[in-house]
Amino acid sequence: ARHPQTLAPAGLMAMGGWAFWIFLQRAESFRITHVHLPADSPLQVRASVLGTNLLTLDVESLSHELRRQQPALRDVRVIRQLPNTLRIEPLSRAPVAQVRVGPQWHPVDETGFVMPEGRPHPAAGLIRLTGVERDAPLEVGKEQTGEPLHLALRVSRSLRRHPALISR
Repeated sequence: ARHPQTLAPAGLMAMGGWAFWIFLQRAESFRITHVHLPADSPLQVRASVLGTNLLTLDVESLSHELRRQQPALRDVRVIRQLPNTLRIEPLSRAPVAQVRVGPQWHPVDETGFVMPEGRPHPAAGLIRLTGVERDAPLEVGKEQTGEPLHLALRVSRSLRRHPALISR
Protein backbone atom coordinates (compact mmCIF):
# COMPACT_ATOMS: atom_id res chain seq x y z
CA ALA A 1 0.00 0.00 0.00
CA ARG A 2 1.13 3.52 -0.74
CA HIS A 3 1.68 6.03 1.95
CA PRO A 4 -0.93 8.87 1.89
CA GLN A 5 1.82 11.51 1.83
CA THR A 6 2.91 10.44 -1.70
CA LEU A 7 -0.65 10.72 -3.06
CA ALA A 8 -1.32 14.16 -1.58
CA PRO A 9 0.96 16.13 -3.98
CA ALA A 10 -0.48 14.27 -6.97
CA GLY A 11 -4.01 15.04 -5.81
CA LEU A 12 -3.15 18.70 -5.27
CA MET A 13 -1.62 18.95 -8.74
CA ALA A 14 -4.70 17.36 -10.33
CA MET A 15 -7.01 19.76 -8.45
CA GLY A 16 -4.80 22.71 -9.47
CA GLY A 17 -4.89 21.63 -13.13
CA TRP A 18 -8.66 21.23 -13.01
CA ALA A 19 -9.10 24.68 -11.43
CA PHE A 20 -6.81 26.23 -14.06
CA TRP A 21 -8.85 24.61 -16.86
CA ILE A 22 -12.07 25.98 -15.37
CA PHE A 23 -10.45 29.42 -15.21
CA LEU A 24 -9.37 29.21 -18.87
CA GLN A 25 -12.87 28.21 -19.96
CA ARG A 26 -14.36 31.29 -18.29
CA ALA A 27 -11.63 33.85 -19.01
CA GLU A 28 -12.85 36.75 -21.13
CA SER A 29 -9.52 37.02 -22.94
CA PHE A 30 -10.19 33.67 -24.69
CA ARG A 31 -13.62 34.67 -26.06
CA ILE A 32 -13.58 34.68 -29.88
CA THR A 33 -13.66 38.25 -31.17
CA HIS A 34 -12.10 37.77 -34.63
CA VAL A 35 -12.74 35.26 -37.42
CA HIS A 36 -10.39 35.44 -40.41
CA LEU A 37 -11.66 34.07 -43.73
CA PRO A 38 -10.01 34.55 -47.14
CA ALA A 39 -11.45 37.62 -48.88
CA ASP A 40 -12.90 35.60 -51.77
CA SER A 41 -14.39 32.84 -49.59
CA PRO A 42 -18.14 32.18 -49.86
CA LEU A 43 -18.09 30.46 -46.44
CA GLN A 44 -20.06 32.01 -43.62
CA VAL A 45 -19.37 31.34 -39.95
CA ARG A 46 -22.49 31.39 -37.76
CA ALA A 47 -22.76 34.46 -35.52
CA SER A 48 -22.96 32.35 -32.34
CA VAL A 49 -19.26 31.47 -32.73
CA LEU A 50 -18.33 35.02 -31.72
CA GLY A 51 -18.12 35.20 -27.94
CA THR A 52 -17.53 31.44 -27.60
CA ASN A 53 -14.45 30.37 -25.66
CA LEU A 54 -11.69 29.63 -28.16
CA LEU A 55 -10.38 26.70 -26.12
CA THR A 56 -13.71 24.92 -25.79
CA LEU A 57 -14.95 25.43 -29.38
CA ASP A 58 -15.40 22.14 -31.24
CA VAL A 59 -13.25 23.01 -34.27
CA GLU A 60 -13.88 19.65 -35.97
CA SER A 61 -17.64 20.16 -35.84
CA LEU A 62 -17.27 23.72 -37.17
CA SER A 63 -15.04 22.42 -39.99
CA HIS A 64 -17.73 19.89 -41.02
CA GLU A 65 -20.41 22.59 -40.84
CA LEU A 66 -18.41 24.89 -43.12
CA ARG A 67 -17.61 22.06 -45.53
CA ARG A 68 -21.32 21.30 -45.91
CA GLN A 69 -21.74 24.89 -47.18
CA GLN A 70 -19.30 24.18 -50.04
CA PRO A 71 -19.11 20.43 -50.80
CA ALA A 72 -16.68 21.13 -53.67
CA LEU A 73 -13.98 21.97 -51.09
CA ARG A 74 -11.58 19.17 -50.18
CA ASP A 75 -11.47 20.32 -46.57
CA VAL A 76 -11.87 23.35 -44.31
CA ARG A 77 -9.23 23.92 -41.64
CA VAL A 78 -10.30 25.74 -38.50
CA ILE A 79 -7.25 27.02 -36.62
CA ARG A 80 -7.19 28.54 -33.14
CA GLN A 81 -4.95 31.59 -32.77
CA LEU A 82 -4.50 32.62 -29.16
CA PRO A 83 -5.87 34.51 -27.47
CA ASN A 84 -9.16 35.22 -29.32
CA THR A 85 -9.02 34.52 -33.07
CA LEU A 86 -10.20 31.76 -35.40
CA ARG A 87 -8.60 31.40 -38.81
CA ILE A 88 -10.55 29.53 -41.48
CA GLU A 89 -8.60 27.97 -44.38
CA PRO A 90 -10.68 26.45 -47.18
CA LEU A 91 -8.70 23.82 -49.12
CA SER A 92 -9.67 23.43 -52.77
CA ARG A 93 -9.71 20.20 -54.68
CA ALA A 94 -7.01 19.67 -57.30
CA PRO A 95 -8.19 18.29 -60.64
CA VAL A 96 -6.24 15.27 -61.92
CA ALA A 97 -8.46 14.28 -64.86
CA GLN A 98 -11.76 15.16 -66.56
CA VAL A 99 -14.94 13.30 -67.43
CA ARG A 100 -17.88 14.10 -69.68
CA VAL A 101 -21.21 14.48 -67.90
CA GLY A 102 -23.90 15.33 -70.42
CA PRO A 103 -22.59 17.98 -72.82
CA GLN A 104 -19.94 19.30 -70.38
CA TRP A 105 -16.43 18.22 -69.41
CA HIS A 106 -15.91 18.34 -65.62
CA PRO A 107 -12.65 18.12 -63.67
CA VAL A 108 -12.27 15.19 -61.28
CA ASP A 109 -10.00 15.08 -58.23
CA GLU A 110 -8.03 12.08 -56.95
CA THR A 111 -10.93 10.89 -54.76
CA GLY A 112 -13.39 10.72 -57.67
CA PHE A 113 -15.20 13.95 -56.82
CA VAL A 114 -16.69 15.43 -60.02
CA MET A 115 -16.32 19.19 -59.70
CA PRO A 116 -19.25 21.42 -60.62
CA GLU A 117 -17.27 23.71 -62.96
CA GLY A 118 -18.05 22.30 -66.41
CA ARG A 119 -17.01 23.47 -69.87
CA PRO A 120 -18.13 22.49 -73.36
CA HIS A 121 -14.62 21.46 -74.50
CA PRO A 122 -12.00 19.37 -72.71
CA ALA A 123 -9.42 21.31 -70.71
CA ALA A 124 -5.85 21.16 -72.00
CA GLY A 125 -3.45 19.39 -69.67
CA LEU A 126 -6.02 17.10 -68.01
CA ILE A 127 -6.38 13.45 -68.95
CA ARG A 128 -9.80 12.68 -70.47
CA LEU A 129 -11.46 9.64 -68.91
CA THR A 130 -14.19 8.03 -71.02
CA GLY A 131 -16.36 4.98 -70.47
CA VAL A 132 -16.23 5.35 -66.69
CA GLU A 133 -19.98 5.86 -66.30
CA ARG A 134 -20.91 2.32 -67.40
CA ASP A 135 -21.85 1.06 -63.90
CA ALA A 136 -23.78 4.17 -62.89
CA PRO A 137 -24.18 7.70 -64.26
CA LEU A 138 -21.71 10.23 -62.86
CA GLU A 139 -23.11 12.95 -60.61
CA VAL A 140 -21.67 16.44 -60.63
CA GLY A 141 -20.73 17.84 -57.22
CA LYS A 142 -20.40 14.43 -55.59
CA GLU A 143 -17.72 11.86 -54.89
CA GLN A 144 -18.28 8.87 -57.15
CA THR A 145 -18.18 5.29 -55.92
CA GLY A 146 -18.10 3.45 -59.26
CA GLU A 147 -15.17 1.12 -59.75
CA PRO A 148 -14.49 2.08 -63.41
CA LEU A 149 -13.78 5.71 -62.48
CA HIS A 150 -11.54 4.75 -59.55
CA LEU A 151 -9.66 2.26 -61.73
CA ALA A 152 -9.16 4.96 -64.40
CA LEU A 153 -7.90 7.38 -61.74
CA ARG A 154 -5.38 4.80 -60.50
CA VAL A 155 -4.14 4.28 -64.08
CA SER A 156 -3.87 8.05 -64.63
CA ARG A 157 -1.90 8.36 -61.37
CA SER A 158 0.55 5.74 -62.65
CA LEU A 159 0.85 7.56 -65.97
CA ARG A 160 1.62 10.85 -64.22
CA ARG A 161 4.35 9.14 -62.17
CA HIS A 162 5.85 7.44 -65.24
CA PRO A 163 5.29 9.76 -68.22
CA ALA A 164 7.48 7.57 -70.44
CA LEU A 165 4.57 5.08 -70.56
CA ILE A 166 2.51 7.57 -72.55
CA SER A 167 2.98 7.36 -76.30
CA ARG A 168 2.22 10.43 -78.36
